[in-house]
Amino acid sequence: MESENNLSLGIDIGTTSVKVCVVRLNSEDVLAEYSSDSNASVPSESPAGDEQSVTKIFTCVETCIKKVDENLLARVSCIGVCGQMHGCVLWKSDRLPQVSVRGAIERFETSNLITWQDGRCTEEFLRNLPKTAQRTKISTGYGCASLAWLQKNRPQLLRQFDRAGTVMDLLVCTLCGSSNPVMSTHNANSWGYFDLHSNQWESDLLKKEGFPVEYLPPVVEPGVVVGWVAKTWQCVPKGTPVLVGMGDLQCSTLSVLPGPQDAVLNVSTSSQLAVVTGRAAASRSVGNCASLLQVPYFDGKHLIVAAALTGGNAMAHLVEQIQGWCSELGIGAPNEDRIYQNLFESASKIEVTSLSIDPLLWGERHLPSDRGVVSNLSMSNSSLGDITHAVCRGIVANLKRMMPPEIFQLCEVTSIVGCGSGLQRNELLQKYIKLEFKLPLQLRDKPAAFGAALSANFKKCVS
Repeated sequence: MESENNLSLGIDIGTTSVKVCVVRLNSEDVLAEYSSDSNASVPSESPAGDEQSVTKIFTCVETCIKKVDENLLARVSCIGVCGQMHGCVLWKSDRLPQVSVRGAIERFETSNLITWQDGRCTEEFLRNLPKTAQRTKISTGYGCASLAWLQKNRPQLLRQFDRAGTVMDLLVCTLCGSSNPVMSTHNANSWGYFDLHSNQWESDLLKKEGFPVEYLPPVVEPGVVVGWVAKTWQCVPKGTPVLVGMGDLQCSTLSVLPGPQDAVLNVSTSSQLAVVTGRAAASRSVGNCASLLQVPYFDGKHLIVAAALTGGNAMAHLVEQIQGWCSELGIGAPNEDRIYQNLFESASKIEVTSLSIDPLLWGERHLPSDRGVVSNLSMSNSSLGDITHAVCRGIVANLKRMMPPEIFQLCEVTSIVGCGSGLQRNELLQKYIKLEFKLPLQLRDKPAAFGAALSANFKKCVS
């Protein structure tokens, strides 16, 4: 009976979709797995803003949960939630979304989610923020940068709320009926102004500069139980432990169960290339390399990460641009799936292209002003197949620049484990990964939600 109820529910709130899965922990078997596009983007008051509706996100979560067999949900013994890091949402402690007597979430009186793709914080604005002593420098889209921008530019909006966190933290608070959010080291580090060695915010520095530190939640290690389901939720029993919200990067890495000599490459909207190592080794390896991040993982380990803003979004933009051109020409545009299919069919007709595209449409966090470059364009290399080859090769080349080869040498990396929808569905991208890194590539089709469910293996309660 114990193994029958040793089930963990994993939830991943991604940038464009939500995924859930139920895992039997002792065997790591996936008993149910569902996903749905969230379509949560909403207009922002800021021209460079990127916001999402919390109502749409939570509705999408429940849409996925409702697809799971009720008998499985009734046997869930732990919930792990991960999702898009860096983002910030605000709410009032006494007006938290609630689980109703019907078992559904209702009453949404929150701000929109300001996502990691938000660009409202200009380089000039960022230069005037307090100077952090940490390696993780502040970028636009980071939670602390967004709070500072709101304090300066939308103080009335900020004062409407008294709590802040990631959208995962809000979901955890909602399920537990808790008015006080708690944040994991995963997400605190992604917000900036977080000291990895003391696991504390740089509160003294921020207070001196008038930053609203009262919005920064207390921080705990991943795997900590921060509450229990307050009311039966979609057949998940009242009293089920809920873990602190985690990062999708870390849970994606955990989901593929990497070996000691594996690097993990996740390509979805963006892309991340990561190596698991110890805290001290990560600090030494990252050094002063601006393109690398050191981020907390699980069980006291850390990741060395090349976290690129450029990933599957580059191909998605190409598809959107083709649709836009069709519209401008007064031609009926094919749907996205048809365009992707035609692009890859065209690319399959050529082995290689002399066209070069560096698809940095959004820059990178360490090079925020950089933008894309097209070079060596000629009469003979401007087909859709050439462009598709060049974009895919450019995505991989950017990651290779960000992850210096000596890191793989120091960590004795002998293979790359690949995951994420942007990689699984793109054989051309897979080809260039093997060519550029000269390492074998193993694909493992396990979502971050699986990693969130597996994080129950690190479950611990703290007083």
